[in-house]
Amino acid sequence: MRRRSSTVTKTRARSVSVSTALALCRPCFPNKAASLESLPTELLFHIVLLAAAAPPNPTGPHARRLGSAPRAPAADSDSADESKAESDSASSSAAPPPPLDRHTLRALALTSRALAAVAHAVLYRAVSLHELAPAERFARTVLAGAHRGLTLAAASSSSPVALTFPFFPPGPLPAPALGKSTTRLVLSAPPAPPHNAASAGTSPARLRAAHERAQRFGAAAGALLALGPAAPSAPSPVLAALRTLVVQAHVLAHLARAAHAHAHAPPHVVPAPSELILDTCLPAPAAPDAPSTADAPLAPLAARLTHLVLARPPQKWARPSASLAALAGAPALTHLALARRAHANEDNDAEFARDVAAVLSSPARAGTLTCVVLVVQADAAYAAWRDAHPDAGGDPAEDGDARDEETRALEAYLAPTHIWARLAALARDVAPPAAVCVVPGRGDAWPRALRNAARPGPRFDSAVFLEGQSGDLWEWARTYELGRRAREAW
Repeated sequence: MRRRSSTVTKTRARSVSVSTALALCRPCFPNKAASLESLPTELLFHIVLLAAAAPPNPTGPHARRLGSAPRAPAADSDSADESKAESDSASSSAAPPPPLDRHTLRALALTSRALAAVAHAVLYRAVSLHELAPAERFARTVLAGAHRGLTLAAASSSSPVALTFPFFPPGPLPAPALGKSTTRLVLSAPPAPPHNAASAGTSPARLRAAHERAQRFGAAAGALLALGPAAPSAPSPVLAALRTLVVQAHVLAHLARAAHAHAHAPPHVVPAPSELILDTCLPAPAAPDAPSTADAPLAPLAARLTHLVLARPPQKWARPSASLAALAGAPALTHLALARRAHANEDNDAEFARDVAAVLSSPARAGTLTCVVLVVQADAAYAAWRDAHPDAGGDPAEDGDARDEETRALEAYLAPTHIWARLAALARDVAPPAAVCVVPGRGDAWPRALRNAARPGPRFDSAVFLEGQSGDLWEWARTYELGRRAREAW
């Protein structure tokens, strides 16, 4: 009885808060009817956030329903279904926003069209798709709201998703169109197994099923991003507000190959994301008849791209410029982060440094590329070295060093390596306005990027290369580079 009384008290407290917000805004609109539709969208957004915020420290059997703090999803978990999609709050403060009471949010959405639109904006501002079924459901719902009678199989009825997404029956379009408020999208799924996997013990049936799942996931991703043969016949609502795209390179490579192999209508010119986080490098077009840079299949996606992060080196050597070529040169790019593993092939180390220098000196980058972060990641031997040198991190408090213990230990391990010396020399030779920052990093940047993308908040936490690091990668890298050069000079 006491638990029920506590829950009712909290619900009434939130109702009083919402009523107070409505009462305070009424004098601003004396000539309008006291209806929700007459209120500004920003005020409705604030009211919904206030009403749907979960009470602090809920207890009892209603804790989960009332929005207990969400568990951090694993890198391969499904956090993108309609019941699991993370949301961003309107607050830009450092403290994380409170979790949502999805039961209250659903009740608000059933109240009126105005509140339903705002509830969708709150719930679907950040979407993570890690498995096939949620990706297909989200793409189907988004496109159903964007265009009546739309199908993902826009180019051919033999598309692997043609039977999954039939033509929608005629009728009024759902309001609001889902996806128009999505500012952060994560697309991560296991790649298709290699064709020689059957010889390694995988049965042909499982191999075919895995390839079909990969193709269907790629088709759903292409429909959301308006890329490839599955691109819809109308602009994708997701691209209208998308700011940060966190996606695996093999997903974009699949879309690029599919777009090159199938003739389809030119993509719609729609707003594109400004921040792209890739797990590794994109492959360069290898076909003799590969399209020019301006006609690259991924050109619409990179038209307004300003920040590009490659979280880890490729398993097979590839030049960093290949990823830029696959993105049609990314003409608006201003910030670039690349990763190279320590104690790798020294010839490739030299080629990596020369390729970065060529990118910086190219006429297309003159005066536009202002910050390049070159991350030297520790190899597998670092763990044993760290155990053998427990005092390598020192005590940051002794000399006022702003670096934490882990960062100091990583720098001590990486500074003698060949790649660190080559990149440090490159950083010294680059003239302003470009700033080259050589920083240490761990090898688990991609799982950390997935975790950061699933967290609530108005912006993506791009500092993914060090444990415990948070905030803006570019600001941190500039600060670290100034300290590194001062230590070298001393």
